[in-house]
This record gives sequence, C-alpha cells and structure tokens, in this order.
Amino acid sequence: QQRRVLQQAPLLRTGESSDHVVQQLGQPLRDEMLSPKEGSRPLTRSISYYFAKRDLTGANVYDPCVEIFFSPQDKIDSIASNVPGIPSQNWISGDGFQENATQSATTPRPNESH
Repeated sequence: QQRRVLQQAPLLRTGESSDHVVQQLGQPLRDEMLSPKEGSRPLTRSISYYFAKRDLTGANVYDPCVEIFFSPQDKIDSIASNVPGIPSQNWISGDGFQENATQSATTPRPNESH
C-alpha cells in the first residue's frame, strides 16, 4: 500500500471526495471524526496513512504520515504530509509537516496569468 500512496497521493487535490481518496489510496490506518473545539461548526473527518508507524498510542510527528482532512461536505480541505514526494496542500503548520507546499488546483498561484 505504501507504493500506492506514494504514487497516487501527489495527484490528489482539494475538493475531491473521501470516496475518491480511499479508491485511489486504499483503506487508511486511521479514520476519525473530528469535533470542533468551540461553537456549532459541523463534524469533519480525517484519514491517515502512516509509513513505518511505530506506536499507535502516542503522537509522534516524526513518523512519516499523510493526513487528509475533509470539509463537512466530505471533500478534501487540506493535506498534511511529512513524506518526501507527497506535498502538503492548503496546510500551514509548524508541527513537522511540510508547510504550504502546494496550493489547491483551483487556487491561482502567484504570478500565474489567466
């Protein structure tokens, strides 16, 4: 499955469905519903694909991981990755994942003419 994730994950784009992701990458190691910390925002979903995951009980940002976050409409909202060759998308963080490595396919890049 790691080869499949390495080949297919870089092709994913924000706005694609969770069904499409699972069809392309296979079943994730973790599939979680995330509740908001405050307010009445709807639940969102996160799925994770780990490489050489050593401990499922602890949070270790050094374990190679691709985590895909979905909107309440079940479409890719962002991708966080610390796996070489799989860029993060729509993700800004200081937690070991690549920061803002690529933008959404629908978001114009700076200096891009239309």
